[in-house]
Order: sequence, then structure tokens, then C-alpha cells
Amino acid sequence: AIDANLLSRIFNVNSTEQIVIRDINLVNGTSLNIGGAIAVTGTGATVLNNLSIENSTAAGMGGGAIATSENSLLILNSSIRNNHAVGVSGSGGGLLVTSGDVRIVNSEIAANTANRAGGGIEIVDGSLMLVDSTLGGLNLADGNIAGPAGTANPGNGGGLHVTGSSGTFVSIVGGSVENNVAALEGGGLWNQSGSTLNVRDSLVIGNVAEGDAADDGGGGVFNNGGTTRFRNSLISENLATGMLGSGGGAFSTAGLLSIIDSTLSTNVANRAGGGIEIVDGELFVLSSIIGGFTAAEGNIAGPAGTANPGNGGGLHVSGTNGTSSILRDSIIQNNVAAREGGGLWNQSGSTLRVIDSSVLDNIASGDAADDGGGGIFNNGGTTRVRDSLVSGNVADGVAGSGGGIFSTAGLLAVRTSTISANVANRAGGGIEVVDGIATIRDTVLGGPQEVDGNIAGPNGFASPGNGGGLHVSGTNGTETFVLGGTVTNNFAASEGGGLWNQSGSTMVVRNDSVISNNVASGNDSDNGGGGIFNNGGRLNIIDAIISGNVADGSSGSGGGLLSTAGLVTVLDSIFSGNVASRAGGGVELIDGMFLIVDSFLTQNVAGPDGSENPGNGGGLHVSGSNGTFTSLDGTVVSGNVAANEGGGLWNQVGSTLEVRNGSVVSGNSAGSGGGGGIFNNGGIVNVGESSVFENLTDGDGGGISSLAGSVLTVDNSIVSNNSADNGGGIYSDGTGFVTQSVVAFNVAVSDGGGIFTDTNGDTSVFNSILFGNTPNDEN
Repeated sequence: AIDANLLSRIFNVNSTEQIVIRDINLVNGTSLNIGGAIAVTGTGATVLNNLSIENSTAAGMGGGAIATSENSLLILNSSIRNNHAVGVSGSGGGLLVTSGDVRIVNSEIAANTANRAGGGIEIVDGSLMLVDSTLGGLNLADGNIAGPAGTANPGNGGGLHVTGSSGTFVSIVGGSVENNVAALEGGGLWNQSGSTLNVRDSLVIGNVAEGDAADDGGGGVFNNGGTTRFRNSLISENLATGMLGSGGGAFSTAGLLSIIDSTLSTNVANRAGGGIEIVDGELFVLSSIIGGFTAAEGNIAGPAGTANPGNGGGLHVSGTNGTSSILRDSIIQNNVAAREGGGLWNQSGSTLRVIDSSVLDNIASGDAADDGGGGIFNNGGTTRVRDSLVSGNVADGVAGSGGGIFSTAGLLAVRTSTISANVANRAGGGIEVVDGIATIRDTVLGGPQEVDGNIAGPNGFASPGNGGGLHVSGTNGTETFVLGGTVTNNFAASEGGGLWNQSGSTMVVRNDSVISNNVASGNDSDNGGGGIFNNGGRLNIIDAIISGNVADGSSGSGGGLLSTAGLVTVLDSIFSGNVASRAGGGVELIDGMFLIVDSFLTQNVAGPDGSENPGNGGGLHVSGSNGTFTSLDGTVVSGNVAANEGGGLWNQVGSTLEVRNGSVVSGNSAGSGGGGGIFNNGGIVNVGESSVFENLTDGDGGGISSLAGSVLTVDNSIVSNNSADNGGGIYSDGTGFVTQSVVAFNVAVSDGGGIFTDTNGDTSVFNSILFGNTPNDEN
């Protein structure tokens, strides 16, 4: 043992030869400049084997225990502990490398301090390799400190600080970086622009970065624009504790951060990026886990009492200059954000790609309507999700939205993926889109079982609970495309069990998309839309199937579709087997325009189990009275049931309904209210070049019932084989015109087998044929 008694440096090595120092304890060395115990210079090779260096100090540039330049230095089986770089800008509490090549094997560097940077090690240029060594230790007292209280200047890189910008290369293989502290950035590791830091088969655990600014943090590692790579490593329990500290596990300002076959878990940041914060540059995550399989393993952005604001539990991307983040074949699970983006958060101007990955069981707890995104929050950037699973995520704030994904603007593209079992209190159980463009292609929203469905408004928390699968709330030209895939078994407490579209937005559903078995449970007459709710926007449905959806609220309407206003066009599509408690088993139209071409309205029910609330419009119910226009062109309306009125179609006063160009209304049934095929409640109904046959009702008008104040025109059409109490074919108590048509083989229990004109009615028949009706052709 050599004790310098704080009088001098112990060894000064300046050689071109090989020097070996071994089996010595060095204590209390000191230097007014560098290398408190040992200074190594020259182009030779130096081996330090089985040394213990303690309680030494350097008062100048640093290297409390050792300072080396030019030399090839090998440190084996040694302990460098409790040494200090005490200069105002002193760096490298344990070791300062200004140049040369350094290799450290099976050694510990612990409890050292530096005022400026590199509590354990500072490297300026050259290369450094640590093999099976420890930076810090199992206990807090073992950690190296960059920037001790009262002397931080600024205090970066608690365990290791890389200053070099000209190709400095650092490699850590095996061992651990543990319980180190930085007053500002990089509790464990800090890497500079132009340098490369590779970490393999290692542990980065329990490190702390204390900087208060939004660009401070990086509890485990801070990459200041360099190239930092992790492989087969664990980054866990690291903290960014500053007021606005970000990147609990890792912080990257620019350059490249690569994480392969690794796990980031249980890291915490007050501001953002519980696991990772990336500002600019590139992030590449492959075959890794961000979070863990239990709730205790998740990363946290914004812990209780310190959230500021708490975004991006697993990952937060804040760059606006083309930052690129790719997550491939990875798992993002059980992370928590106090506000937005429980799993992932992406900024405007940045691109986030999630490929072949799983985003599971993450939580975003923001209370505002524009908070949420339990799985992913896209803040106006470009977010692409492909061949991935987004499931079990929750937006549990009072008005939290987007249980699976929330996109405020920009581009959201989801392809060949599954979005299932996510929950939001306000809206968008699966996905919430405010503005921008969203493309959902060949994707499953929900799933084959009820438990797979996304939920907007879980029991007791609905606020209000709209858009179980997808909710579009933007009013500035938002465009949403659902192209192929399925939207199934989703639930909304109020409106739009499957899909919900806002006024001012355009939604396109096409490419053989299937909207099925979704439920909307709102109790008001303007609630519902089991499959789709269009709140006055533009809705185009092409080559799609809307089936088995339910509006089961006490006055819920529009089992398949409810549109309050706007323009809805339907082409080559099927509405089948949908159910509504009040009206519009297939479709409920309040105001606006509805055009349906070459499509099918079949087997839909208004008023299930005979309930009359009122149970009108089995296939289609038009309730608007402000000039609502509905046109069926080449469309089949068949097998629909209304508990009361309008088994196939129901039209309100002030609205116009046209059935034309080869449309067919057949096999529909209504209760005692009448209008087995069509019910006209004082509006205008035009039937042209179409067929109305084999419909029935317990009331009046087996084919068509047109009440007082109505205008009915039947032109160049066939009304046949329908049955009713009065007016087997047609019942009219308003103004009616039948021209160039056939009314045949209809049956009335009482009067007017073909046409029954009631006391207020005035029906004109021109160039038409009435025959085979029972008991008579007209009454």
C-alpha cells in the first residue's frame, strides 16, 4: 500500500514501453491538475492490475484517481473508489481519458465525483472499452456523481461522460451502470455528437438525472447527438427527477439511438418520456420491450404529484424537424402517462413507425377532451402502424379519448393491424381522430369476440361515450378512410358503436369493409348509430357490409347507421340484420341528404320483440322535417320489420323520399301502424320504375301507406301481392298520383285491395292497370 497523505501524485508514467503496476493499494494521492493518484502519458502500454485506488483528488482538469493521454491503458481486476475531480470544471472523478486507448476489465469504478462531468469516467478523445465492469454499485452510496450539490458545473454523465466529437468510441460489454447521479443530464451515461457509445449485455439501473429544464434528463443515458447503441441490455429504474426532466431511461437530442434485444422498464420522468425521450435524429428499436409484462414494470411519464405534464409513458418524440422513430418486432406494455400517450407520443413534424409490434395495456390519464391516447398519441406528426396489435390500452381521464390511439392532426396510417379491447371514457374507444388524415386499411377494429371490442364510455364513466371503434371529432376537413378490414363488437355508451364522424369531416368506408355487431346504448332519440353515427359530416360507404349492429338504448335509433345531417352516399353496400329500439333498424336519417345506390337494406328491425317505442322504419327511418332528401336508386329493401310503422321505409313530413331506377321494396312487415313496405308521414314520396311487393301490415297500406298531408307519386312501377287491413296495395289519405303503373294481386282484410283512398285523400290514377286485387281494386 502507498499512502500519499494528500501531498502528491503517487505514480507519474511517461513511457514508450510497457509498464505494469499490480497488487497495490493507492490512497490519498493528489494533484493540482490531473491524475490524483496516477498520470499516464506517452505512446507506450500501461497495465494496472489488481489495484485499489481510493480517496485521491485532482484539482485542475480532472481525473481524481487516474488521468491518461496517448497511452494504451489496460485496467484489470481493480477498484477505483471515492476519488474526486474537485476543480471548478473538473471532470472524470475516477478516470480522465484525453486521448489514447483504454480497456477496463472486471473492475469497479464507484463513489467517485466530478464537478463538471463524468463522475466515474470522462473521455475526451480516443477509445474506451469496459468489459464485465461496474460503474457505480448496488447501493446508492456506491454511485458516481457528476455535479455534487453546491458545485455542479453543470453536472453531466454521472457514471460516464463522452466529450469527444471527432470519432471517440466507447464500448461497454457486460457489467452494470448502476446508481449513478448527474445534477443535469445523463445519470448513468452521456454521449456527445460525433462519438459512438455501444452498450451490450449490460445493466443500466437506478441512475438519476436531476436537471430541471425540458431538455435535461436522461436518467439512464443521455445521447447528445451522437450514436448510442444498446443490445441485449436492461435499462431499468432510472429517473429524470428535475421539474421538467425528460427521458427517464434514455434521452436523445439528435443523432442515432438504437435499442436491440433489450428492455426498458420501470423508468420515470416528470415531464415526458418515462422510458425514452427523443428530440431529433433517429430512434431504432428492434425486438425489445418498453415497459414489461406486469404493471410494476411499466415506465412512467408524470408520477403522481410531479407530472409536468406527463406525456409519453414509454416513448416521447418532441422533435419537429423530421425526427424518425422506428419500433419493429417490439412490445410496448404497461406504461403510464399522467396526461397523453401512455405507450407512445409523437410530435408534429416527426415520423413514428410501429411495425410487427404490440402496444398493450398502457394508460393515459389526462382529464381533458384532447387528452388521452392510452396506447399511442400522435400530436400532428406522421404515425404509421403496420402488422401490429394495439390492445388493452386505456384513456381513463374524466374526458379522456382515444383508448388505443389519439391523433390530433397530421397523418395516422394503420395497416393490417388489430386495434382491440381498448377503452376511453369520452370517445374513441379504439381510435380518436381530431384533424388531419387517418387511413385504417385492412385492419380489425375490435375482434371476433365481445371481449375484443373497443369501448367508449365504460359503465359508470361515460363522458359521453361516443365512437366505440373510431371517433372523428374534427371540423376542419378531417379525412378518414376505413379501407377493408372489420369494425366489430365495439361498444359506445351513447353514439356510434363502431364509427362516429363529425360535421366538417369526411369519412370513407369502402373496399369490402365490414361493420358488424357493434352496439350504441344512448337512450335519447338522437342517440344510437350502432354501426355508424354521422354527426352532420360527409360519409361515403362503398362496397361495404353493415350488419348485426344494435342501437339498444330505450329510444336508440339507427341500428346500422344514424346520420343527423350532412351528406351520406351508399354504393354497392349491404345493411343487414341491424336493430334499433326506437326507429331506423337499418338507417336513421334526421336531416341532410342520403343517397343509396345499387345496395341492400335487408332483415333490419325497428322495435325488437314487438316493442313500440315507437318501432318505425325497419329498413330506413327519415325523421327530419327541414327538407331532408333521401334517394334509393337500384336498391333492394327486403325482409325488414317495424313493430309499428314502415316495415321497409318511413318518411317524415317536410322530407322527400325517392325510390327509383329498379329499386325493390319486398317482404317487409309492419305492425298496426301500417305501411308494410313504405310509410309516408306527411312528406313527399316518389316511387319510379320500381317494385313494391309482398309486404304486409296489421294496419293500413300493405305496400304503401301515405297519411294526410302527404304527396305520393307512383310512376311506371309495380305494386303487387301486398296485404293490409285497408289498402292492400296502397293506402292514401293525402294527395296521390298513380301513373303508368300496375297495382295487382294485393289483399285487404277490409276495403281497397288495390288502392284505398281515405276521407282526406285525393288519388289520381292515369294509364295504369289494377287487377286481381281483393276485395276490390279501389275504394
